[in-house]
Amino acid sequence: MKLTLLILISFFHYVTVFAQDTLPYKIDWNPYIFGTDSTRKIGDDQNLVRKVLNQQFSALITGQTTTSIGNFASITPTDAKIDFAGNLINKKGSVLTITASGKATDGFLAVFENSKLNTQVSLEVKYHLLSLNKVSLSYNRDSAILHDQKINKIRYDFDLERLSIIHKKAIADLRKKEDLVKKEKDSLNAILKVELNGEAIASLRYEIEKRDILLDSISTAIKHPRSTLEQLRNLHAKKIAQLEQFSLTSSVEGFTLNWWSFGYKANNNKFKLFFPTSAFAEQVLDTTFVSHEASVQWSYYRWNAQGFKTFFGAIGTNFGYSDNFSSLDKREISEVNNFGPTPGARSITKKYDAYEGEYKKGLVNITLYGEAYYFLFNNNIAALHINPEWVIKKHVKPVANCFTGLLLAFKKKGEETSVVNAELYYQFQDIFKTTETEYKLFERNAIGLRFSFPIQFKYK
Repeated sequence: MKLTLLILISFFHYVTVFAQDTLPYKIDWNPYIFGTDSTRKIGDDQNLVRKVLNQQFSALITGQTTTSIGNFASITPTDAKIDFAGNLINKKGSVLTITASGKATDGFLAVFENSKLNTQVSLEVKYHLLSLNKVSLSYNRDSAILHDQKINKIRYDFDLERLSIIHKKAIADLRKKEDLVKKEKDSLNAILKVELNGEAIASLRYEIEKRDILLDSISTAIKHPRSTLEQLRNLHAKKIAQLEQFSLTSSVEGFTLNWWSFGYKANNNKFKLFFPTSAFAEQVLDTTFVSHEASVQWSYYRWNAQGFKTFFGAIGTNFGYSDNFSSLDKREISEVNNFGPTPGARSITKKYDAYEGEYKKGLVNITLYGEAYYFLFNNNIAALHINPEWVIKKHVKPVANCFTGLLLAFKKKGEETSVVNAELYYQFQDIFKTTETEYKLFERNAIGLRFSFPIQFKYK
């Protein structure tokens, strides 16, 4: 499992790096065109697309949510689960999401101890058709105009410096400076020939030698200039850094959008089955199964800068080829090895989880689900979260589950995006008690806390 997690971390490091700006010699300038209604298309500016998605969707990331739009790492301690996600944003704002998960089904420590016991590893790909070029946002007109003026100033300076590099103005300036320094040196040498004062002579020689050093430096710079390509690359990096300091999102007051998402997910589940009535050697057996799932989802998002006015909702369906693992009962198994003449005097106890019940593979299933976030307070720092689902599987009775939670988005002072999201959740399992279980409604649950760490969006 440790090796698997290392591979996942390396893979998503590659995805994040690949998604960064890789065009070092081009800046796309798109001056803002302000209408009388103080609205503009999100997709008109790729920089604005990235910033809006960074700010808005970082608060929706929990690692469990069906949206999954955002680069993030998510940890669920109570469920022994780790998620990684990377995104690629195209020029029109649509997002390709790749998510990988690792989960221990035999206990939390198995994730970190390179255990050979049970584990789940899944890989999911989703494509979100956001069509941001068709969605308008409202903003504060005065703030947006001021922002545009600053961007135009950066553009003007960039154009001047780019022309200077292309036409090698720096070399011409160095030659002019070289001629000027030589003339100064000649003037100082002329004065030195007629000077009689010892202190004045020492001062003149110092000035002459200082100019010798300067001339040597100028000569070296002229003979070994930096390449035009390198200068353009450095200029691009400098201006991009300046652009990153400005954000139109601070003047955005609200917008509404909806989109379709299409996905595919494969999950490899390896765990232990427990048969209490079998012979001792056959009571605990290893099993494995790879499930497949395709999904279609429609999402709606209304955001407003004021509190209690932001809402996210989604409905969707999953078509899968899976098993009934979720309906099995988890049992903690203890194995004791005794050392010494008397049992119990010295022993080693090994504990792990196994699953009891009638296990069925290759089940065709359909899951219908919905999800909603209702954000609270100013800056949308908290949200109520609900995620009901209805699971229909072949040869298995339909099961209704409902996930509820309270999400808290912690932000660094002066930052637009969340630094960490924490969600306290309560999941009702098998609400209508269609499975053979002895637990009551409020006993059929999963309670826990999960953390996710949103990462800044980058795009090609």
